[in-house]
Amino acid sequence: RSRDEFLSAVAHELRRPSTALLSYGQMMRRHFEHGHANPERDQRIIRAIIVQGERVSRLTNTMINMYRLNESSLKLNIVPLDLRVELARVASQLELLTDQHPLTTELPAEPLMIEGDEQALEQILYNLIQNAIKYSPAGGMITMRLRAADGQALITVADEGVGIPEDERERIFERFYRARNISGEQISGLGMGLYIVKEMVTLHHGTIDVASSLGKGSTFRVILPLKEQKQ
Repeated sequence: RSRDEFLSAVAHELRRPSTALLSYGQMMRRHFEHGHANPERDQRIIRAIIVQGERVSRLTNTMINMYRLNESSLKLNIVPLDLRVELARVASQLELLTDQHPLTTELPAEPLMIEGDEQALEQILYNLIQNAIKYSPAGGMITMRLRAADGQALITVADEGVGIPEDERERIFERFYRARNISGEQISGLGMGLYIVKEMVTLHHGTIDVASSLGKGSTFRVILPLKEQKQ
């Protein structure tokens, strides 16, 4: 895409949450000005504001990371990380966004250590789970699993969504690409989330792939090298 097309797509994506934030804020102001406080209703409005604010934040992070990847200026802060802790933290943070999609996690009993960048790993997990939410019907289960296999860490994110055509399962990791069975009018998106995931996984010397069945769902699998144990 050209720069103008990219900026147009970003503006379109930001318009919805920005409009929602403004509307919810004005609604809260009217309620307070007229003394019409209603704790249950106001909690719903606050929840909606947080969700839309998170959406703006994610879009901003996506644009920043996209720019850094294009300019080869993305620098990782590599430190020892326990994947169990990281996955549990992200799942907890995404609780507000998954109220219509039950999110379950299956984590090992023992620590699973890698050498990685905490923010990059968070972006990988966020993008995969948000992707599952976006392409799943209300009530569709999302499952995130973590286990060790052959000296590597295996993370899977499975959904019960629309699925991906077989001949497009490699292309969905390309920049700006969206599968042909996705309507832009029904499901918004820039086609950058999975591209960023793959690039960040690669920077961690890992791999990502997907298994999918149309109309039944998809399972994304991330494989990362475990931290070498000192003898």
